[in-house]
Amino acid sequence: MNTVECDWQNMLARLIFKQDALDSIIVESISGSVGYAYKGRILNNVGLGEKVAGLLEFGSIEFDDADEVFYSDNLSGVEVAANDSCDLSVNPNQIVTYIKIF
Repeated sequence: MNTVECDWQNMLARLIFKQDALDSIIVESISGSVGYAYKGRILNNVGLGEKVAGLLEFGSIEFDDADEVFYSDNLSGVEVAANDSCDLSVNPNQIVTYIKIF
C-alpha cells in the first residue's frame, strides 16, 4: 500500500494521518483568540497561552532558528512555537502559540 496522507483540521487543531494511522496532532492559536480555551497540556504543565519557560521543568530546551520551534531531548515527539520566535535567552516570557505532538 502506498503512503497516504490526509489532514483534518478546524480553527484550532490539525490531525495528520498516514497509512490510516494518526501521525501527528497540531494545535495552534493566536494570542487572545478562542483557541486559548483549549486546555490540553504537555505533561499537565504547559499549554496554549502559557509561558514556554514552563517546559524547563523537564530539562533544557533548545530553539531551532530554521523551524522557529522549541524542542527538548527529554520531551521526545514534542515541538512548540511561541509568539516571539526567538531563543528564551532573548525573551524568556514567550507564550506558546503552537504545539505539535508526533
